[in-house]
Amino acid sequence: MEKKEIRNQIKFLMKENLKKLDGESKLICEQILKSDAYKQCDEIFGYMALGDEVDVGTVLKKAFEDKKKVALPKVTTDCNGMDFYYVGKDFREELQNGYCGIEEPDSTREERVDLNKISRKVLFLVPGRAFTKNGKRLGRGKGFYDVFLGGIGGRMDKKTSVVAGVCFSWQIVEDLPVTATDVLMDMLFSADL
Repeated sequence: MEKKEIRNQIKFLMKENLKKLDGESKLICEQILKSDAYKQCDEIFGYMALGDEVDVGTVLKKAFEDKKKVALPKVTTDCNGMDFYYVGKDFREELQNGYCGIEEPDSTREERVDLNKISRKVLFLVPGRAFTKNGKRLGRGKGFYDVFLGGIGGRMDKKTSVVAGVCFSWQIVEDLPVTATDVLMDMLFSADL
């Protein structure tokens, strides 16, 4: 299937499963918090969920309690990429409406992550439209995560940093078309895994 067809199929499945979103989000957050990837990381690069994405708010809240640094993405002004900003435990009060209605950190108030100084133990939580069990990911089509993760790949310690896809059970598919610039996930968090 083409990427557009897969995205449309997932949109349809999302509408069919609206009543399951909260329940699966809670299960997935529990799975993340129990994982070695979470327990061993010093920093979490999370995201603010859109209405059809797994809400990882519980994970972010627990990360603050566990004294981990938390960073959230902000699409750059030219919309060609994104940066991450460290946020404090009251970050929800300081978010602003950003690209495509996504809640983002206020770049005038938060510290931009210096990618040359990130911890060696990072957990990246990555949303998407569809995933395969072997790490392929289909995003929304702009390539923000692929560009960002591809750009820092050489700066991460692959032994201690984890790039994890986060998705609902119906977002897992058998196969996805990928290109050379698509970044593979190291692992997947989903209610069915």
